[in-house]
Amino acid sequence: MKTTHVLFAESEKFYFLGQSGQQVSPDALLGKVICLLYGAAWSPPFLEFLSLFKRFYSELESDHAPLQVIYVSFDRTREEMRELASHFPTSWMSLPHSSSLINYLKLKHSVVVIPRLVVVKDNGELITDKGVRDVRKRVKRCFTSWYNAAKLIPVSQGTEINPVNQGAALNPNS
Repeated sequence: MKTTHVLFAESEKFYFLGQSGQQVSPDALLGKVICLLYGAAWSPPFLEFLSLFKRFYSELESDHAPLQVIYVSFDRTREEMRELASHFPTSWMSLPHSSSLINYLKLKHSVVVIPRLVVVKDNGELITDKGVRDVRKRVKRCFTSWYNAAKLIPVSQGTEINPVNQGAALNPNS
């Protein structure tokens, strides 16, 4: 059975892996700003950025920001990927190591250097392919511009998506 999702194009039915190895549907992306984090355990520049990005993510997560991180692996082996992913926040997802979507996304986003952070809307439209720069320079404020560019629509009736708790990060001067 074929499935189509604008972020991933037409492919065989696909899924993400949750932190404990469970399969997660692409529907989990609805109503969220999506960060495609390209990296590998063998890359010192990636590991350095990962430390900063995890702190960035932790702040946003505590504010209940609608952000989903998907790790897109350049790791040489499945075991290398699993070991690295075991240190990710529990809400992060990854594509299975053998997924053909990994190469598709690498080509689609012209990834030749890692780390690379590509930020997209829940419909797959590009927000920025300069996420690493944004996080390094603007830290928490960059999420506000990503969120505003995404123009997210609440996914359940009566639920308003708030980019951060009490809207504090909506002020670009914060």
